[in-house]
Amino acid sequence: MPILSVTSKKPVLLALLSAGVFAASVAHADSDPLPKLSESTISSDTSLSSQNKDESNAANINGSSSMGKDSKLSDSDQDLMQEITQANLTEIGNAQLALDKSDDAEVKRFAQQMLNDHTAAQADLTKLAQDKGGIKLPTQPNVKQKMAHDDLSAMSGKDFDKAYMKRAGVKDHKKVHASLEQAEKKAEDKDLQAYISDTKETVADHLRMAKDMSNDTGVRSGNSGAASSMDTGAGSVDNKVDDASASGDKR
Repeated sequence: MPILSVTSKKPVLLALLSAGVFAASVAHADSDPLPKLSESTISSDTSLSSQNKDESNAANINGSSSMGKDSKLSDSDQDLMQEITQANLTEIGNAQLALDKSDDAEVKRFAQQMLNDHTAAQADLTKLAQDKGGIKLPTQPNVKQKMAHDDLSAMSGKDFDKAYMKRAGVKDHKKVHASLEQAEKKAEDKDLQAYISDTKETVADHLRMAKDMSNDTGVRSGNSGAASSMDTGAGSVDNKVDDASASGDKR
């Protein structure tokens, strides 16, 4: 028998090995065939994947857009919120002063109403500021409002009662109401507009209460040099309202 060299054996060995591997592959395929996906299934899966991705992207875009709209107010709207805050704080401070200094039951009743309503109004405004991105609001009235408060605090007895009802009761609520009417027209944010509209009605109720008490006690509502509760450029409007009211109050 001829002796095969190592070199001559390689083709034979490779052929045998290849035949064995092929046979094993065929046997495995027959015994455990892989599941096949139809072209329609592949197309459907691809379409669903693409659709889900598009919906996810749209949700992210819409969510970020909505967040952006709710997290910022215009500079003008933020200024209005600051001015309204100072008006509320002024009414709250003056009401607390009246509850401490006055001996008149009706004045105290009015002051308690002012304290309750303006505290609630400021709580609503503070929540709105938080909802709109954490807008910072003042924590105290402006300089002019502080001076008026200090002027009231120096009074006592009937002088205090008359000054409080004339200034904080009638004068300031007239000015605030006129200012809120302008603010409602200027406000750009719908939520802020709704807040101003509700607050304006509350202030109108306060003004009617103060006028009724002034008429009953003889306190007149003419110009008294009282400081404005809300400085929004409404002075000329307020003066016209004061003049009309003063003429109507004459007996």
